[in-house]
Amino acid sequence: MLSKTVLPEDIRKEADELAEVKATEKAMRALAHDFADDGADYKPLDLPNGLRIPDHIRISRSATFIIRENAKGENVRHFVAPAGIYVQSLARDINTGHEKWSIVWTRGKETFTLVLDRATAQNAHLLLTVAAYGLPVNSANAKRLVEFLLEFETANYTVLNANVENVSSRMGWQSTGGFLLGQQYYTKGAELVRFEPEDESTRALAKAYKTKGRIESWLNILAPAMRASKHAQLAFYAAHLPPLLKIFKCPIFVLDYAFRTSRGKTTTLRIAASVVGVPDEKQDSSAMTTWDSTPVFIERHLAAINELPFIIDDTARAKRPEDVARTLYTATQGRGRGRGKPQGIAHTGTWQTVVISSGEQPATSFTTHGGTRGRVLTVTGAPFPDGSHDLVHSLNTELLEHHGHGYALFIPWLISNREANANTWHNVYASWRDDFLAGNPDNVTARLADYIAAIHAGADLVHQAYEESGHPLPWTRTDFTDLWEGIQQEAADELGDSQALSDVLAWATANRQHFEGRNEPSLNKVEVWGKWDEDDAWQYIAIRKTVLTDFLTRAGFNPRQIFDTWKSNGYLDRPPSRRGYDSKIAISGIISWGFIKIKRAAFDKTIDQAEHES
Repeated sequence: MLSKTVLPEDIRKEADELAEVKATEKAMRALAHDFADDGADYKPLDLPNGLRIPDHIRISRSATFIIRENAKGENVRHFVAPAGIYVQSLARDINTGHEKWSIVWTRGKETFTLVLDRATAQNAHLLLTVAAYGLPVNSANAKRLVEFLLEFETANYTVLNANVENVSSRMGWQSTGGFLLGQQYYTKGAELVRFEPEDESTRALAKAYKTKGRIESWLNILAPAMRASKHAQLAFYAAHLPPLLKIFKCPIFVLDYAFRTSRGKTTTLRIAASVVGVPDEKQDSSAMTTWDSTPVFIERHLAAINELPFIIDDTARAKRPEDVARTLYTATQGRGRGRGKPQGIAHTGTWQTVVISSGEQPATSFTTHGGTRGRVLTVTGAPFPDGSHDLVHSLNTELLEHHGHGYALFIPWLISNREANANTWHNVYASWRDDFLAGNPDNVTARLADYIAAIHAGADLVHQAYEESGHPLPWTRTDFTDLWEGIQQEAADELGDSQALSDVLAWATANRQHFEGRNEPSLNKVEVWGKWDEDDAWQYIAIRKTVLTDFLTRAGFNPRQIFDTWKSNGYLDRPPSRRGYDSKIAISGIISWGFIKIKRAAFDKTIDQAEHES
């Protein structure tokens, strides 16, 4: 009786894989036979632009073969793919030097094109990853297809190299002196540059940056909003700033709109997006995105748009609070994270942008990194006044039909004027910065002065550009002094801990029936939330942690960061030896833990301010 041989797991796996490869190769040979030409029926594919089919290669609409001489001196046909394939053109990234191949293949009456990084096209394993785009490649023919592509390029290199395209994986200013906006390249010269991203996930971005409708209609749609809202003007001018940052020598910064109700924040961001392209975050190709995007996608997006505004709506949509903190840090650093990939170290993206964000709470409340907070201009309050419903509705509807005209006007004007005026523009910016630095501000305010100065200096140039281009802006630039004062106050209360104290006191006062000491909750048959002595000598307000956490969250705060700040400031009455934030108190004679005891001293400033205002 024969016994069955039991192979070790690694040998068994290798044998299975070899059997699979042999089966696939057998199927490919059968397929090759089906596509074999008999000489008389072979109809070579017509190639464009002076390209030729080498003598040892056969390319028809239905198949591609390589002819090799065997040991007997016989020519043997080797099947490459069930399609006519060739390299149509070469492209070279003017920033990284990376080469790309435009690969064409035919299937029946259809023709397909795919642009691949040369490193991908010359690696059999990597080439398999693009099979999803329709390239006729699998594990059996990948190696032979790699060989074929190189041999075809070598035979046609003189023609291909004579017509190399200039491409760039990032928009904005290029090393050639021009500016790339989507697929539109603005330049004084005759050179052409095409947007060709590093990865397919950002290819759709090019379609987001385009014009639609008429510039006169766009300006007329914006005019009522510009006259009614300083917030809207701020967003409009900030959207024009990224191409000016290098000239001003101004760092990257974030313009953050924070307000606890949804009254115009998204509309304000759509105004900014309409300056450069499609102002509709619901579309795949849009000049704005939302905070529920992944950090990796956001980083790739930043690297691709480079010197265009990065507009991202609604921090509440972020999957995790730490994603907001990470994105703020990465965006303001101007450089992506180093990553490896199979063929070596991946190119690290860089950018020089202005981030325009919105949310119910300040974006800085998601981070404890002091350097990041010093890069964020936080603008609070409703962007539009009461009674602006019709105006907001009109903006959201009409901007979909007229947009993208801002950069189409501003960039050509910059290209025509920056060489002669760059030093003057920088000096104007520096003068504005000195004005905002008056009064010896602290370090954070001093950094924020750079950004508000850039907006002021940029706004002057925007008005000049539109007027000299024949489309003067139909509104007067506002004075942002009061907004600057609010930005400074918000910077002083970076995490919102002072505002949170004010809100908690107002909330507790309005709900006093839930606090033992202010009322008798048990007699009134209401839930007991905590303890707050009735007399004026009260020393603390004690609130159930679960109740307070729920209130702070609904109010748009980050409870953990608020508790951390209150704890570090000495606002919480708690045992020094106990970890966490809570304390124990007696409710109806029963002692229990789980209460946040906020000292009266923490509220003193809030009470004094309220008495002063009354």
